[in-house]
Amino acid sequence: MNFNIKTCTICNSKKDLNLFYSYFSKSRNKIRYDSKCKECKKAENRIRVKKYYEEHKAKRLIYAANYREKHKEKIKEDRKRFKKKYIENLQDCYVNEQICRILKVKGFKPPAEITEAYKLNILIKIKLKDGKK
Repeated sequence: MNFNIKTCTICNSKKDLNLFYSYFSKSRNKIRYDSKCKECKKAENRIRVKKYYEEHKAKRLIYAANYREKHKEKIKEDRKRFKKKYIENLQDCYVNEQICRILKVKGFKPPAEITEAYKLNILIKIKLKDGKK
């Protein structure tokens, strides 16, 4: 008998224990495993979260609008800080944003090769700028 196999209560398939979430039961003082496999649990949670969002959508949108209104300065500072991090690390989202700015288009996602080429172009410009100092 193999004790490393468990049956999921949703899909009724036998799976290895590492495909189930585990938790520590204080009352039994041992590690227990969920009755649903990770895959079924995630699917179930997605449905539940989506349903909750649809039921409370108006309330969440009002809350978000009020939060943005009350915390304008904090949001502005956070954006600056994150943008600075993206610029320093030359993350793809920043490079793609620069490509869109040059092409004067919005929402364009350039292919990965173009992003990498432009990233190298920026690095060369930075090195040249540092060399002149």
